[in-house]
Formats: sequence, structure tokens, C-alpha cells
Amino acid sequence: NTGSLRNVDEESLMLTGDENIVDINFVVQWYIGDAADFLFNVRNPSQNIKDGAESVMREIMGRTNIEFALSEGREQIRQEAQQMLQEILDSYNAGIIISSLGPLIQLTNFEKIIGCSAV
Repeated sequence: NTGSLRNVDEESLMLTGDENIVDINFVVQWYIGDAADFLFNVRNPSQNIKDGAESVMREIMGRTNIEFALSEGREQIRQEAQQMLQEILDSYNAGIIISSLGPLIQLTNFEKIIGCSAV
């Protein structure tokens, strides 16, 4: 297993399908499934995982309503994101297996995002 933890606030803000802004932080756990593919088919595996996970999560949240995402939809979002990310990495023949992808979805304070305060 390998991994790193980093918080990138500007990349964690996402727009939902009903035009709400959410703050999503998630952890991707992965391991090397095929060493040859991992070594020879991708140049920067950690960056591929990060970019792929962010892309997948933006796509899913862009078509998901906030109420669903904050309640009963969390597990469905997690499963779909993990499956989509695995499909992306498989298409690269990256030799990477996603063992877990866990999002934390929170409604964001709009004033905090645009840097203003209520009058």
C-alpha cells in the first residue's frame, strides 16, 4: 500500500446538479495489482489517481442533487466513483487497484467561498 494525504481546498469545491456548492474531501486507497504495468505504462501514478478521482467526483456531483448527496446517496456516490476511477485506470493499463474511495460531502458556506460577508 502507498498513499499520501493532502488537503487542496480550491479543488474540493464542486457544483451539484441543482447548482449548490459542496466541499468534498475524499481518500483513495490503492495498491499495485500488476507491477509491470505500474512501472512501464504510467509516468506519474499518484497524479493519475488524483486527477482521475477529482474528475470522477466532479462528474458524479455535477449530476447529483444536494439532498441526495448529503443523505441516502453517499454510498451510491462512493461506489460509482470507485468503479469509474477503476475503469479509467484500467483503460491506462496502470496496474493499480482501487481498494477504497471514501468521500466526505459537506454543504459549503457561500460567503466563505466568494470572500464576502452578509450585509
